[in-house]
Amino acid sequence: MSGSGERDRWSRERQFSRELEENIRHSRDSSPDRDSSRNKTKRIKVGNDRETQILQFHDKVSDLLICTVCLANPNTDIFQCHYGHLMCTGCFHRLLADARIKDEQARCPKCRVDMSRNSCVRNLVVELLLSELLTDCIYCNTTMPRNKLDSHSKECKGRPMSCVYAKVGCAWSGPAHASHQHAEECDYQHRLAKDIIAHINKADKEQEEQAEKVRSVTSFMSSAKLFFTDIVLNPHRTGDYIPTLYYESSKFNLFGHYWLGRGKVTGDEHNYER
Repeated sequence: MSGSGERDRWSRERQFSRELEENIRHSRDSSPDRDSSRNKTKRIKVGNDRETQILQFHDKVSDLLICTVCLANPNTDIFQCHYGHLMCTGCFHRLLADARIKDEQARCPKCRVDMSRNSCVRNLVVELLLSELLTDCIYCNTTMPRNKLDSHSKECKGRPMSCVYAKVGCAWSGPAHASHQHAEECDYQHRLAKDIIAHINKADKEQEEQAEKVRSVTSFMSSAKLFFTDIVLNPHRTGDYIPTLYYESSKFNLFGHYWLGRGKVTGDEHNYER
């Protein structure tokens, strides 16, 4: 019994030793995977933090590069006053026009320094920075630099389109990626002339009405009826949040009709006098 008990105890100890060695070996083999998983998690966290920092920096730059008048990121040329305050083309020319009407010196709305066409210059660096800022397509929500938005909008698969048979009465409209399928299934491609003639007649009538208006204006301006009169254009402002300057005359009678002249100042850096 004593020899048999010793053999059993020795057998159990040997089995325990083998199991302990296997557990240690398994633990060593699996440790690199745990380290790799931990490193991967760390990289993901660092990557997310970096992306967040980039987005925050983008928002800060976007907030800084705004027009001091309309408080928007300009899509046009950008001018700056003597001290570097930015203005988009539209706001810059409106400030000059307002000052000229009031017979005053134009001033920067931020620092009140005197402004003129000669003292203000374009800021090309800011224009380039704004062109590289990210924006989203309003049709497909794709993020891209602002300088690529125009070309993308012309080819965007989400841009709104009308049916190719719209001229004969189809009222369908939808995203560009669905237009081809609709055109293949559109009922108007198989309709007979008698079914679409009413719509064609309506379109012709509307076109004729537009042509009649053009003929009426041409007739009024013919040399046989040409007439000259002086009018005074007085400055006014719209009631919008960002008021727009426009000019309007009092009513006057010509050719048996009452007329009223209205206009606004437009222009760009290539044509200031228009």
